[in-house]
Amino acid sequence: MASYTQSERKEILDSRKSDESIKELSIRTGVSTTSLYQWLKDIEIGNSVLFAPLQVNNPPDEAIETISIIYENFKIQLPVHTDASYIRSILGC
Repeated sequence: MASYTQSERKEILDSRKSDESIKELSIRTGVSTTSLYQWLKDIEIGNSVLFAPLQVNNPPDEAIETISIIYENFKIQLPVHTDASYIRSILGC
């Protein structure tokens, strides 16, 4: 069973042609239809395949003014009260 990174999953889903069925995409890419449907479901319900587990590292008595989102080679710093929908739009989910 192959394991795909989050970016590989996104790339595979983005490569789907507008008239291509999941079965056809499965045959073309070698990814099972079950996996493809699960990836699509994850995106639809907000469990984006684009995110890795988060780790929070800050002393409990330290006031937090910004948050940093680090993904692969990118680092984004935002005010701590940034609206979640804005963060999703930046990250494309």
